[in-house]
Amino acid sequence: MSGRSSSDLREFIRQFDNFLKLFKNSVSIIYLPPKTEIKLSGKVYVYKGVIKYNEDFYESGESLLVKGGVVSEEESILLVDERDAVLPPAYRTESPIVEVIRGEPVTVPENTSIREAARVMAERSVSSVVIVSDDGYPLAIFTDTDLRRAVASGVDLNRLVSFVSSKELVVVEETTSSLEALIKMTMSNVKHLIVVDGRGRLRGVVTMRDIAYRMAPIPLHTIRDLRRVKSADELRRHLREVSDWALRASQALMSPEAPHPLHLTKAISYINDEIMRIVIDEVVNELGHPPHPFCVVVTGSQGVYEQFVVTDMDNFIITAFEDKYYKDLGSNVIKKLLDLGYPTCKDGNTMDSLQFPVYKIDEIIESSGDKDVILMNLIFDGRVIYGHRELLDKAKDVVHKIASQNRARVLSNSLCFKPPLTTFDRIRRTFKPKEEALAPLSMPVRALSMILGITSETIPERIAALADRWVISRELEVKLREAYEVLLKISIWAKSQNKQELNVDDVPLRDELKSALRAVKLLHDKLEREPV
Repeated sequence: MSGRSSSDLREFIRQFDNFLKLFKNSVSIIYLPPKTEIKLSGKVYVYKGVIKYNEDFYESGESLLVKGGVVSEEESILLVDERDAVLPPAYRTESPIVEVIRGEPVTVPENTSIREAARVMAERSVSSVVIVSDDGYPLAIFTDTDLRRAVASGVDLNRLVSFVSSKELVVVEETTSSLEALIKMTMSNVKHLIVVDGRGRLRGVVTMRDIAYRMAPIPLHTIRDLRRVKSADELRRHLREVSDWALRASQALMSPEAPHPLHLTKAISYINDEIMRIVIDEVVNELGHPPHPFCVVVTGSQGVYEQFVVTDMDNFIITAFEDKYYKDLGSNVIKKLLDLGYPTCKDGNTMDSLQFPVYKIDEIIESSGDKDVILMNLIFDGRVIYGHRELLDKAKDVVHKIASQNRARVLSNSLCFKPPLTTFDRIRRTFKPKEEALAPLSMPVRALSMILGITSETIPERIAALADRWVISRELEVKLREAYEVLLKISIWAKSQNKQELNVDDVPLRDELKSALRAVKLLHDKLEREPV
């Protein structure tokens, strides 16, 4: 691997080390417009911008101890240790992005000229306008950056604005959390995010400035800088540092008021996705252009965004046609990931041995004997991180068809793990948090989703979809979503403690755990009494 200069790498490591040291404690994020003063006391990390304190200047990546007034020399974002600081009210990371939208979106029709779009932007004091269809669907976005480029290039300003607009929109639904939205913007390297409703119609536009100061800090430096890090040693270091960060962050999850653990696990999954993409890109460059369309799919805990620390790898390749190229691709990628520090998969579910031609998916499942449901689960929990998504969509359609034709066996298989409750609904003295707490909920939810063709990726989304289809009641939906949050927290906590089995007396949130397991038992009882 070739890469940046050693001085650049050392600077990045120094900045990220500062971030991780500060994150050991509870921190809040503060946004300061230019030339704004705020009184603070405690440890401050400059995430973005430049601040002045006691006649000294501090810029992005630097940290300092503060007691008194801090002035922003330019637009700045600060991470501040909460223990001693006086801070504005916290904005919870799970708050939906729609709450960040500051006003109605500024739009123009497709036949607008560049000149007219620029006039609208100046008149409305906005940095972008969205080009929309007649029925309100976003088609492109025209930003102040696009305008500057057009003027500098001598483009005729009477041309249609679509000629110079960004058509590859970065879009999220209005229910997406602020945390997820900021991660997506960071990974896509954009300043404007399109927010749509459930039907894909425009709700608004938010900028990174709109949301950055409202969210709890995560290692955004890793996400932002991974694309520029080309050294295997640096990727290996990232993997270790993200694991260390995750272990520290997990300690804050065990209070009832803590944010949903999916925000933590999604951030970790996004980072691991990006590391894997870098490795796949490198192998593709080594092997040459692939002969046919393909996609690399992550599954298991990474597939459903439950990954906390990387304990194994579950992934596979789907191809349009068979070719030795994909065997070499899978083998070389896995070798590089193992070299970076990723552990082996104990079940052998990795892309060096799993390459599925899409036109043979049904044949492969039907010939797998008593492992057919395991293979269907593997595919159904898959999520594309590289390549052609439509190949996985076709594979999931096949899985749905087979599952719907064998629903009794698929559902029965999903109920094999029972919640650890005694006859009188007391929690067993010892239990395994993943196999006997989380799995008894996630497995039947997955089975039902597979039978019904529900393609949502996360367990809470699948639970909501089941309620939408009247498979479960709204009351049970609420209980199961709350149960999942508690069980995922406890599973993460157990991993952070290196515990494969828990004694009930040692478990935090014991009352919440009991309620969660009872909700799971309600689901099992319903499915055994009234099969779908």
